Amino acid sequence: MTNEEIEAFLVIVESGNISNAARKLFVSQSTLSQRLKRLEDSLGVELIYRNKGQKNIELTSKGTELIPLAQRWVSIYKDIHVIKENRTRLPITIAAIALVNEFTFVPLYNEVIQEYYGLDLTINTHHSDEIYQLVANHLADIGFVYSQLQLPEVITTPIYSEKMYLITNKTSTYYDGISVKDLDSEKEIYLKWGIDYEIWHEKRWGRNKPLLKVNTGASLIKYLNEPERWSIGPISLIESSKSKNNLVYYSLEEEPPLRICYQLVSRYSKPSKVKAIQIFQKAVQIFITTNELVSNNI
Repeated sequence: MTNEEIEAFLVIVESGNISNAARKLFVSQSTLSQRLKRLEDSLGVELIYRNKGQKNIELTSKGTELIPLAQRWVSIYKDIHVIKENRTRLPITIAAIALVNEFTFVPLYNEVIQEYYGLDLTINTHHSDEIYQLVANHLADIGFVYSQLQLPEVITTPIYSEKMYLITNKTSTYYDGISVKDLDSEKEIYLKWGIDYEIWHEKRWGRNKPLLKVNTGASLIKYLNEPERWSIGPISLIESSKSKNNLVYYSLEEEPPLRICYQLVSRYSKPSKVKAIQIFQKAVQIFITTNELVSNNI
Protein backbone atom coordinates (compact mmCIF):
# COMPACT_ATOMS: atom_id res chain seq x y z
CA MET A 1 0.00 0.00 0.00
CA THR A 2 1.47 3.33 -1.09
CA ASN A 3 0.50 6.98 -0.87
CA GLU A 4 0.08 6.95 -4.63
CA GLU A 5 -2.56 4.23 -4.33
CA ILE A 6 -4.35 5.94 -1.43
CA GLU A 7 -4.38 9.22 -3.36
CA ALA A 8 -5.78 7.44 -6.42
CA PHE A 9 -8.65 6.04 -4.34
CA LEU A 10 -9.55 9.45 -2.86
CA VAL A 11 -9.47 11.19 -6.24
CA ILE A 12 -11.71 8.50 -7.71
CA VAL A 13 -14.17 9.00 -4.85
CA GLU A 14 -14.07 12.77 -5.26
CA SER A 15 -14.42 12.65 -9.06
CA GLY A 16 -17.14 10.02 -9.13
CA ASN A 17 -15.62 7.98 -11.94
CA ILE A 18 -12.32 6.64 -13.23
CA SER A 19 -12.04 8.79 -16.34
CA ASN A 20 -12.40 12.13 -14.52
CA ALA A 21 -9.99 11.00 -11.80
CA ALA A 22 -7.41 9.97 -14.41
CA ARG A 23 -7.55 13.43 -15.99
CA LYS A 24 -7.04 15.10 -12.62
CA LEU A 25 -3.99 12.95 -11.90
CA PHE A 26 -2.64 13.21 -15.47
CA VAL A 27 -2.49 9.43 -15.90
CA SER A 28 -4.28 6.96 -18.12
CA GLN A 29 -7.44 5.21 -16.98
CA SER A 30 -5.65 1.87 -17.09
CA THR A 31 -2.85 3.18 -14.85
CA LEU A 32 -5.37 4.51 -12.36
CA SER A 33 -7.32 1.27 -12.40
CA GLN A 34 -4.10 -0.64 -11.68
CA ARG A 35 -3.37 1.56 -8.67
CA LEU A 36 -6.84 0.97 -7.30
CA LYS A 37 -6.50 -2.79 -7.86
CA ARG A 38 -3.14 -2.89 -6.04
CA LEU A 39 -4.70 -1.06 -3.10
CA GLU A 40 -7.57 -3.53 -2.95
CA ASP A 41 -5.15 -6.46 -3.15
CA SER A 42 -3.03 -5.11 -0.31
CA LEU A 43 -6.12 -4.61 1.86
CA GLY A 44 -7.76 -7.88 0.79
CA VAL A 45 -11.12 -6.22 0.11
CA GLU A 46 -13.04 -4.68 -2.79
CA LEU A 47 -13.49 -0.91 -2.53
CA ILE A 48 -15.83 -0.27 -5.46
CA TYR A 49 -18.39 -2.34 -7.33
CA ARG A 50 -17.45 -3.07 -10.92
CA ASN A 51 -20.61 -3.17 -12.98
CA LYS A 52 -20.40 -3.22 -16.75
CA GLY A 53 -21.80 -0.15 -18.41
CA GLN A 54 -21.86 1.83 -15.16
CA LYS A 55 -20.09 5.17 -15.63
CA ASN A 56 -20.04 6.44 -12.03
CA ILE A 57 -18.44 4.37 -9.28
CA GLU A 58 -20.31 2.85 -6.36
CA LEU A 59 -18.41 2.22 -3.13
CA THR A 60 -18.61 -0.98 -1.20
CA SER A 61 -19.07 -0.79 2.56
CA LYS A 62 -15.30 -1.24 2.96
CA GLY A 63 -14.71 1.55 0.49
CA THR A 64 -16.89 3.87 2.54
CA GLU A 65 -15.05 2.88 5.72
CA LEU A 66 -11.70 3.59 4.08
CA ILE A 67 -12.45 7.23 3.16
CA PRO A 68 -11.71 8.88 6.57
CA LEU A 69 -8.73 6.60 7.12
CA ALA A 70 -7.34 7.44 3.68
CA GLN A 71 -7.78 11.16 4.35
CA ARG A 72 -5.83 10.83 7.60
CA TRP A 73 -3.16 8.84 5.76
CA VAL A 74 -2.67 11.60 3.17
CA SER A 75 -2.53 14.28 5.87
CA ILE A 76 0.10 12.39 7.84
CA TYR A 77 2.06 11.67 4.67
CA LYS A 78 2.18 15.39 3.86
CA ASP A 79 3.43 16.22 7.35
CA ILE A 80 6.14 13.58 7.07
CA HIS A 81 7.09 14.91 3.63
CA VAL A 82 7.52 18.42 5.08
CA ILE A 83 9.87 17.04 7.72
CA LYS A 84 11.80 15.19 5.04
CA GLU A 85 12.10 18.27 2.82
CA ASN A 86 13.23 20.44 5.72
CA ARG A 87 15.60 17.96 7.28
CA THR A 88 18.66 19.87 6.05
CA ARG A 89 17.39 23.33 6.97
CA LEU A 90 19.47 24.18 9.97
CA PRO A 91 18.34 27.14 12.09
CA ILE A 92 21.05 29.60 13.05
CA THR A 93 20.77 32.91 14.90
CA ILE A 94 23.25 35.70 14.19
CA ALA A 95 23.71 38.57 16.64
CA ALA A 96 25.76 41.50 15.39
CA ILE A 97 26.23 45.21 15.80
CA ALA A 98 24.19 47.49 13.56
CA LEU A 99 26.96 48.34 11.10
CA VAL A 100 27.68 44.68 10.40
CA ASN A 101 24.02 43.73 9.99
CA GLU A 102 22.90 46.78 8.07
CA PHE A 103 25.79 47.14 5.67
CA THR A 104 28.96 45.05 5.83
CA PHE A 105 27.29 41.64 5.92
CA VAL A 106 24.24 42.40 3.77
CA PRO A 107 25.86 40.85 0.64
CA LEU A 108 26.94 37.87 2.75
CA TYR A 109 23.45 37.30 4.15
CA ASN A 110 21.96 37.51 0.66
CA GLU A 111 24.50 35.02 -0.62
CA VAL A 112 23.80 32.61 2.23
CA ILE A 113 20.03 32.58 1.74
CA GLN A 114 20.47 32.17 -2.01
CA GLU A 115 23.30 29.63 -2.13
CA TYR A 116 23.52 27.91 1.25
CA TYR A 117 20.04 26.40 1.22
CA GLY A 118 20.62 24.36 4.36
CA LEU A 119 20.60 27.40 6.66
CA ASP A 120 17.55 29.08 8.14
CA LEU A 121 18.88 32.51 9.15
CA THR A 122 17.68 34.76 11.92
CA ILE A 123 19.55 38.08 12.15
CA ASN A 124 19.35 40.30 15.25
CA THR A 125 21.06 43.61 16.03
CA HIS A 126 22.47 44.38 19.48
CA HIS A 127 25.24 46.26 21.27
CA SER A 128 28.54 44.44 21.69
CA ASP A 129 28.22 43.65 25.41
CA GLU A 130 24.74 42.23 24.81
CA ILE A 131 26.06 40.03 22.00
CA TYR A 132 28.68 38.47 24.27
CA GLN A 133 25.97 37.52 26.76
CA LEU A 134 23.65 36.19 24.06
CA VAL A 135 26.36 33.88 22.72
CA ALA A 136 27.41 32.81 26.22
CA ASN A 137 23.80 31.94 27.08
CA HIS A 138 23.16 30.12 23.76
CA LEU A 139 20.58 32.71 22.69
CA ALA A 140 22.69 33.46 19.61
CA ASP A 141 24.81 30.93 17.74
CA ILE A 142 27.36 33.37 16.31
CA GLY A 143 28.09 36.98 17.21
CA PHE A 144 30.01 39.77 15.46
CA VAL A 145 31.35 42.71 17.46
CA TYR A 146 33.99 45.43 17.32
CA SER A 147 35.20 45.03 20.88
CA GLN A 148 37.15 42.28 22.57
CA LEU A 149 36.00 41.06 25.99
CA GLN A 150 37.19 38.11 28.03
CA LEU A 151 34.40 35.66 28.78
CA PRO A 152 35.39 32.07 29.58
CA GLU A 153 32.30 30.69 27.81
CA VAL A 154 32.98 32.54 24.55
CA ILE A 155 35.66 32.01 21.90
CA THR A 156 36.59 35.38 20.39
CA THR A 157 38.36 35.34 17.02
CA PRO A 158 39.39 38.35 14.89
CA ILE A 159 38.06 37.76 11.37
CA TYR A 160 38.53 40.98 9.40
CA SER A 161 39.86 44.50 9.65
CA GLU A 162 38.90 47.85 8.12
CA LYS A 163 40.82 51.05 7.64
CA MET A 164 39.66 54.16 9.50
CA TYR A 165 39.31 57.53 7.80
CA LEU A 166 38.37 61.12 8.47
CA ILE A 167 34.69 61.62 7.57
CA THR A 168 33.31 65.05 6.87
CA ASN A 169 30.85 67.10 4.85
CA LYS A 170 31.66 67.88 1.21
CA THR A 171 31.72 71.58 2.02
CA SER A 172 34.54 71.22 4.56
CA THR A 173 38.08 72.36 3.77
CA TYR A 174 39.86 69.19 4.86
CA TYR A 175 42.07 67.20 2.49
CA ASP A 176 43.72 63.83 1.97
CA GLY A 177 46.66 63.17 4.27
CA ILE A 178 45.63 65.86 6.75
CA SER A 179 47.37 65.90 10.14
CA VAL A 180 45.35 65.46 13.30
CA LYS A 181 46.95 68.71 14.46
CA ASP A 182 44.77 70.51 11.93
CA LEU A 183 41.53 69.05 13.27
CA ASP A 184 39.67 71.06 15.90
CA SER A 185 38.36 68.70 18.59
CA GLU A 186 35.50 71.12 19.25
CA LYS A 187 34.15 70.22 15.79
CA GLU A 188 34.35 66.47 16.36
CA ILE A 189 31.44 64.02 16.41
CA TYR A 190 32.94 61.31 18.58
CA LEU A 191 32.18 57.61 18.74
CA LYS A 192 34.17 55.24 20.94
CA TRP A 193 35.37 52.64 18.46
CA GLY A 194 37.19 50.50 21.01
CA ILE A 195 40.09 50.49 23.45
CA ASP A 196 42.83 50.76 20.81
CA TYR A 197 41.05 53.67 19.19
CA GLU A 198 40.51 55.43 22.52
CA ILE A 199 44.22 55.18 23.35
CA TRP A 200 45.16 56.48 19.90
CA HIS A 201 42.59 59.30 20.15
CA GLU A 202 43.68 60.46 23.60
CA LYS A 203 47.33 60.67 22.50
CA ARG A 204 46.30 63.09 19.75
CA TRP A 205 43.64 65.24 21.42
CA GLY A 206 44.10 64.50 25.11
CA ARG A 207 40.91 64.87 27.10
CA ASN A 208 39.53 67.71 24.99
CA LYS A 209 35.76 67.56 24.78
CA PRO A 210 34.24 66.89 21.35
CA LEU A 211 31.24 68.74 20.00
CA LEU A 212 29.09 65.65 20.48
CA LYS A 213 29.41 62.05 21.65
CA VAL A 214 27.28 59.33 20.04
CA ASN A 215 27.12 55.56 20.36
CA THR A 216 26.15 54.37 16.86
CA GLY A 217 27.46 54.94 13.36
CA ALA A 218 24.00 55.94 12.16
CA SER A 219 23.88 58.74 14.75
CA LEU A 220 27.40 59.86 13.88
CA ILE A 221 26.49 60.39 10.23
CA LYS A 222 23.48 62.55 11.04
CA TYR A 223 25.58 65.26 12.67
CA LEU A 224 28.13 65.73 9.90
CA ASN A 225 25.74 68.02 8.07
CA GLU A 226 27.67 71.24 8.83
CA PRO A 227 30.97 72.47 7.31
CA GLU A 228 34.14 71.62 9.28
CA ARG A 229 32.45 69.06 11.50
CA TRP A 230 34.34 65.81 11.38
CA SER A 231 34.56 62.32 12.71
CA ILE A 232 36.63 59.18 12.26
CA GLY A 233 35.13 55.86 11.22
CA PRO A 234 35.60 52.63 9.26
CA ILE A 235 35.26 52.36 5.51
CA SER A 236 32.08 50.26 5.73
CA LEU A 237 30.29 53.11 7.52
CA ILE A 238 31.55 55.57 4.94
CA GLU A 239 30.50 53.49 1.93
CA SER A 240 27.06 52.90 3.40
CA SER A 241 26.43 56.61 3.97
CA LYS A 242 28.46 58.92 1.72
CA SER A 243 26.20 58.98 -1.34
CA LYS A 244 23.05 60.06 0.51
CA ASN A 245 24.60 62.35 3.10
CA ASN A 246 26.98 64.52 1.02
CA LEU A 247 29.98 63.06 2.79
CA VAL A 248 33.59 62.63 1.78
CA TYR A 249 36.45 60.85 3.48
CA TYR A 250 40.19 61.41 3.68
CA SER A 251 43.20 59.53 4.93
CA LEU A 252 44.98 60.85 8.01
CA GLU A 253 48.70 61.45 8.21
CA GLU A 254 48.71 59.64 11.57
CA GLU A 255 46.69 56.53 10.72
CA PRO A 256 44.19 55.34 13.34
CA PRO A 257 44.38 51.68 14.38
CA LEU A 258 42.54 49.25 12.16
CA ARG A 259 38.94 48.54 13.04
CA ILE A 260 38.78 44.83 13.84
CA CYS A 261 35.64 42.71 13.76
CA TYR A 262 35.55 39.73 16.12
CA GLN A 263 33.55 36.56 15.66
CA LEU A 264 32.02 35.06 18.81
CA VAL A 265 30.95 31.46 19.31
CA SER A 266 30.19 29.54 22.45
CA ARG A 267 32.97 27.36 23.76
CA TYR A 268 30.25 24.79 24.42
CA SER A 269 28.03 25.05 21.35
CA LYS A 270 25.00 22.78 21.30
CA PRO A 271 25.61 19.65 19.17
CA SER A 272 22.51 20.48 17.13
CA LYS A 273 24.04 23.84 16.17
CA VAL A 274 27.59 22.77 15.28
CA LYS A 275 26.92 21.98 11.61
CA ALA A 276 25.04 25.24 10.99
CA ILE A 277 27.82 27.24 12.66
CA GLN A 278 30.47 25.53 10.52
CA ILE A 279 28.54 26.22 7.31
CA PHE A 280 28.11 29.88 8.18
CA GLN A 281 31.74 30.28 9.24
CA LYS A 282 32.85 28.91 5.87
CA ALA A 283 30.58 31.41 4.11
CA VAL A 284 32.09 34.23 6.18
CA GLN A 285 35.63 33.19 5.23
CA ILE A 286 34.78 33.17 1.54
CA PHE A 287 33.06 36.54 1.82
CA ILE A 288 36.01 38.18 3.56
CA THR A 289 38.50 37.00 0.94
CA THR A 290 36.38 38.45 -1.87
CA ASN A 291 35.14 41.70 -0.32
CA GLU A 292 37.10 44.82 -1.24
CA LEU A 293 36.14 46.83 1.84
CA VAL A 294 37.46 44.44 4.44
CA SER A 295 40.72 42.58 4.84
CA ASN A 296 41.72 39.34 6.50
CA ASN A 297 45.09 40.90 7.37
CA ILE A 298 44.72 41.53 11.09
